[in-house]
Amino acid sequence: MTADPWPVIQQWASEHNYIPVEQAPDVVSFKKGIGFWVAPRHVSIANRQGAVHLEAWVSAGFFMRLMSLFILPPEITIASGGMKAVVPRKMAKADVNKLLERLGQAPID
Repeated sequence: MTADPWPVIQQWASEHNYIPVEQAPDVVSFKKGIGFWVAPRHVSIANRQGAVHLEAWVSAGFFMRLMSLFILPPEITIASGGMKAVVPRKMAKADVNKLLERLGQAPID
């Protein structure tokens, strides 16, 4: 990617209600949700030397983990597969795939 990705990322975050929770010159971490009805979704994006690195995951608080008898891990990736945190993972994946499309990248399966 030759163009500056930050304007695209900031617009996507604003449109999908992701709030920046951590910022550095080349890394921004976003969070969506507080975890009452649906587990919070996280996206961390780094732009170093023109390469964009994106990580996305869903976190589960103590109460959510307790209700699952601690089968649910504290953090889980948004990639498909498994029966843990299916709804929040699906929601996060849909959001991230919209960002990847804007950045000209392949979607997550």
